[in-house]
Amino acid sequence: MTELLYRICYTIAMNLNLQIPDDLYDKLARNNDMGAVLSPDTLVIKATDSTNTYQNTTIRWTLLPALMSGLVAWLIFAMNRIRLVPLVSDTFSISEVGAFLGVISGLISFIVTLTFSKGISSFSTGRLTRIRNFITLTTAHTILLYAFYSLFFYVIDFAFIGAQFDAFTASWLILIIVAIGNYSMIYSALSLTFARITTIFSLTTIGGLFLSMITNTNPNWWQINFSFLGTQNAGNKWQFNMTLIFSAFLMLTLTDYIFGDIIDKNKLSKQLYTKLTILRVLFSLICLSLGLIGTFENVANSWLHTAHNFAAKSMVVLMLVIILLQKYLVPNISKEFLILSYTFAGSMVALIVLFMGVHYISLTAFEILGYGLGFTWLILCLQNLKQTLTPPTTYAITFTGDKHIVIVKKTNDALG
Repeated sequence: MTELLYRICYTIAMNLNLQIPDDLYDKLARNNDMGAVLSPDTLVIKATDSTNTYQNTTIRWTLLPALMSGLVAWLIFAMNRIRLVPLVSDTFSISEVGAFLGVISGLISFIVTLTFSKGISSFSTGRLTRIRNFITLTTAHTILLYAFYSLFFYVIDFAFIGAQFDAFTASWLILIIVAIGNYSMIYSALSLTFARITTIFSLTTIGGLFLSMITNTNPNWWQINFSFLGTQNAGNKWQFNMTLIFSAFLMLTLTDYIFGDIIDKNKLSKQLYTKLTILRVLFSLICLSLGLIGTFENVANSWLHTAHNFAAKSMVVLMLVIILLQKYLVPNISKEFLILSYTFAGSMVALIVLFMGVHYISLTAFEILGYGLGFTWLILCLQNLKQTLTPPTTYAITFTGDKHIVIVKKTNDALG
């Protein structure tokens, strides 16, 4: 490395021009973490793991909202003259005050961090798209933070039945609770990646659906159909319907993450641009279909029933269309994933035959199995597209014999 630095310094000292690609210059100007691998005549620059940097920044910015929340909690208890604070109760408890301050401060921390880190701009193109993705990700993180606090205090209530603490100790406990929530929110905002958004998408979808099953007012819902959870007869229909609608927005964010960066930030051939645009439109239509399933209730003998079924069938048809066309639309798609996709298509056809043909499985089983297969394939497909179309960007620095330094961006074979 010493020899490398010497040669770079020597080149600069000789007043030679050092030209680098614009995108690399932008990354260096933004102080992005870049690493290097040195070979005899070449230095390869690529993005490095920023985990330590994110953790250090997160720890620093977590202290302020945590300390402020602890102080506010102490003031709340003092103003209401509460000497002993219950761990869990409906009013002025550690659980109530801690969850409230944790969610509010976590929401603010996430918004501020995501705004100033400009992480949303790395995969969103267009002002309206960035705003939509910003709102979607902020809402998703806030919901998950609230769910975490709810589950945490639900478990704690069983472990420490009737526990009470003095106001000072309770304030410190709230400080710690708020710090945990803010740390996770700030860290997530700083390190937004495709994998992290995929995890949020999975947790939101699966968690929301299971919550709908548990909280609906009819314990025999499974004897009717899966879509029953989104009807008036289920009681809390909004949980099921909002889960589907919000999952559609999260999936659209994942679609933007992949295709926005490729289509809008690369000079593609007309043929490849057309192929990827078609693929993006198909995935966007799947998102629309998923959202419409939650929008239109499955009300029997109503136009809503027709619209609901049309949206559900459209989603399945669109997935099958992608499976049939992906070999021609996706550059360098792996044979393993093609086989997996064809297996999924065969499984969907088998489910249709078992339900509509021989009437072996019930409507509820058909819907749950079909949704499970479709959800799994969509996640795997998006992950495969991410790996195929957006590999890590690398740059090669080559030292020529005439003491010049040449920096060249390595091309993405998948994009030509």
